[in-house]
Amino acid sequence: TLPLTAAAAFCARIAAAGMSGALSSVMVRERRCETRLRRAAFACPAFCLFVGGAAAQKGSATFVVTDAVSCQTSLEALNTCSTRLAAQTACSSTLLLNSTAVQQALGCEGSLKDCHTKCLDNLGLLGLPVNSSKIECTIQEQLMKQYSGNPELVLDFKEDPGTGLPKAQILPSNLAGGSGIPSFTYFGDFQRCIYGGDMQYCLVEGSIEKGPLKLGALMGLCRPSSCSDAAVHDDAGKAVKTLGLTDFKTTCHRADDKLPPLAWTTGQITALVVFVCILGLAVVGSALQHHRKPSAGTGGDTTGIEGGGEGQAVGAQPTGALKRATLTFLQAWSLPRNLASFSRKRPEDSEVSFAALDGLRVLSTLWVILGHTVIWPLLSIGYENSGMILPPHGRLTELWFQIVPGGYFAVDTFFWLSGMLGAHSLHAKVQRSPSLLSPSGFCLRLYPMGVLTRWLRLTMVYAFVLLFTQTWYRELGRGGLLWGASTTMGSGGM
Repeated sequence: TLPLTAAAAFCARIAAAGMSGALSSVMVRERRCETRLRRAAFACPAFCLFVGGAAAQKGSATFVVTDAVSCQTSLEALNTCSTRLAAQTACSSTLLLNSTAVQQALGCEGSLKDCHTKCLDNLGLLGLPVNSSKIECTIQEQLMKQYSGNPELVLDFKEDPGTGLPKAQILPSNLAGGSGIPSFTYFGDFQRCIYGGDMQYCLVEGSIEKGPLKLGALMGLCRPSSCSDAAVHDDAGKAVKTLGLTDFKTTCHRADDKLPPLAWTTGQITALVVFVCILGLAVVGSALQHHRKPSAGTGGDTTGIEGGGEGQAVGAQPTGALKRATLTFLQAWSLPRNLASFSRKRPEDSEVSFAALDGLRVLSTLWVILGHTVIWPLLSIGYENSGMILPPHGRLTELWFQIVPGGYFAVDTFFWLSGMLGAHSLHAKVQRSPSLLSPSGFCLRLYPMGVLTRWLRLTMVYAFVLLFTQTWYRELGRGGLLWGASTTMGSGGM
């Protein structure tokens, strides 16, 4: 602000001098002086812009440098927070400082305050990031540590070949244990971090290689808001290397960040058009079903499209096969008609009853859902307490829990039911039309139409689910926690 103000004042002085000189030039009629003053008048704004731009650029550069220095200082203080807390706790212990041996080692014979100062200074001489001038770990630093995802770590001491001394190696507990499928998902507390004041939530995503498997890993870090994504990424590099993550990237989010723009792909636009068309067909079919309800005493059927008897509503009789087919297609999308099919009961006078198979299908369906609910997260986002599930001490080692991975047998049950019901359906058609048993009837009509009908019944639903999962399903994972995440573990993109 001060350089811009000085430049403006200087420019005003030049302009005033120019006006005075212009009056003098008119009086003495000196064209040369007038030309010089005009040049000065044009040069003044350019000079002001130059001075102002240079001042602004210098101020911006100073701000960036100061911000980077502040970030580096904050990150260093945050990384040494636990060490400083331990040192402060040890050097504040009256039981320790009142010990004669400790006082002799520290060289303090006066007050406990003097022993406390020398204790911290001696720890600093040993290489610890503490001294008597910087001892406390601030409340904000402690909160950022608590709001971050904290993986469990273990120390493994192995002999150093060069010195012969035991050397500590830091390992994440899920990699050090005997777990067959390690889990690495530590999100921390996203909400408290971004609303904690001068904090930002950074998500580190990478992968862990365990034998032939390459599993996704996510870890949340709460860091100072003055740090850029690149600074947090570089600072997290050492910890990520220790934890065994590869191909990691870091994205940070603050409370005042705007939602990232949603870049629609061609597949998403196509899927959206399909969804809108399906919704439109459902609305038209439902309205048509409601409009074509037969009047009282007409004796017509509920659809008004089958047959062509006299009992149908007057004025509602479709003419032509094309029109009847169109009405049949639209009413197939009717929501009331499809919802009513869920409560439809089987006729009691049926020759063959399949009521028992309905219960078998329900149990098999619940079995498949149970298996996917428990097993699928192990191969996607993972469990924070995966040791409760996985061997050698998890539930999968218990006999009664084998029913969960045994859900694969329910799939075999569905295959058996499909084959049996398909054979029964073909047998019923043959009984109604014995000509289908001829070579031409079986090869040209019965078998091809049966396969086509089954294919259409399953493929349409499967295609819809596949279209949704490949286009819009990954957008469901987007949000504050997984903004911009690119892993396939539930986020967009994720």
